[in-house]
Amino acid sequence: MSVATPSPPADDGARRLDHAARLRLVAKRLEGHPRAEQVLGVATELEEKVCEAAARARKASAGSADRIALLEQAVELRVQLDSLIAFELGDALPLDRAASLPQLPHGLDERLAELLGIPLSSRTRPILESFASDWIENGRAFDEVSTSFGFVETSSLLVGEPRGALVLTHHGSILQISAPVDRHDARRFVYQSVYANDRVPAEGTLTLRESVRVGHGLKADALCTSKIRKLRAAPRSDGRGEASWQLERQTFARISRVCTPSPLLGPSPTAWGLVPAPPPTKTPPSSRRRSLLASLAEKLKGSGGGRSTVDVEILGLCLDLQRDKLEAGEPGFELDDLASFATDRGEQCALFHEVAGVRAVLVRPGEAPLEVRNAELGGQRIVRGAPLALLGEGGRVLAQLGSVSAVGRRR
Repeated sequence: MSVATPSPPADDGARRLDHAARLRLVAKRLEGHPRAEQVLGVATELEEKVCEAAARARKASAGSADRIALLEQAVELRVQLDSLIAFELGDALPLDRAASLPQLPHGLDERLAELLGIPLSSRTRPILESFASDWIENGRAFDEVSTSFGFVETSSLLVGEPRGALVLTHHGSILQISAPVDRHDARRFVYQSVYANDRVPAEGTLTLRESVRVGHGLKADALCTSKIRKLRAAPRSDGRGEASWQLERQTFARISRVCTPSPLLGPSPTAWGLVPAPPPTKTPPSSRRRSLLASLAEKLKGSGGGRSTVDVEILGLCLDLQRDKLEAGEPGFELDDLASFATDRGEQCALFHEVAGVRAVLVRPGEAPLEVRNAELGGQRIVRGAPLALLGEGGRVLAQLGSVSAVGRRR
């Protein structure tokens, strides 16, 4: 007995890689709230900065220091965007990027490095970890979307089997094939490479040369693929032909939308397919970021499960504002360079350089001094005109400071 292809399910937009849907949820949740413009404005700025860094990285020579630095910047901005959305939706911040790379199949890290045009090294590892995290998330999204459309997990598909299938390869290709359409077992297909960022999927007909099996490349007269990572079989043909195929193709379209939008490997109109920019505003971009940073600093005084997300978002905004000043020509300093610094809020920070590390003593107007042993900056620079987050051991934000107004060098 044939099984009817189910109607397309509603899209809940909850998947981490689907930034467009998640930002729509943010916009809806903040509708009418005074922070809506700030949040969506910052998200748009982050998107534009990722696009800019990615575009410059693609123009830089493969393997060059410039390319690596630009990719590092783009990945850092991506983490900020992830954190911003997660915080506003009340989601847990993904913190397992460092554990992602060992989960890749043998040799796939080399393939990702090749696609990115960077060497395998300790410096490029965080970049590859970011893509490894997305590779794992792509698999989860593939499973979730295909299941919601009625596709079922299988380990193989026979040459003449009367149903279609959906394929995800180890190298990031998505392939959908229909049930056989004639007595020669020809099948319709639509194909897209996630990592090559092909915006227009290839389509045509193919005939399988052999059965399709997980762990083996798909072989057909029209194309061959890398090893199959996941295989999902469509419901058996219900005799509706073209209508059934078009309905099944909606599965492909939704998976493609969720999994394709990384801009670091190829051209794309927007970084993550975000919602349109918020209505025009006279508030300068840096002012929006500073205003959002101030509200986050208030949340920092509290505690709770979302604390780690607040930490990362504060750090990201500080890094972003510091970069603006550095690019404008302001010098940047590390803790080891200075004996003290002050901010526009009247905050004074003395730095003591000891064998165990830097001990910082922060004095704020009207508050007791705060001593931070083994103080860190987490990749930040102390830059005049930019705010600063003071970190303790483990990278936890202990204080969000105002814009640096003066620095005292070590003698």
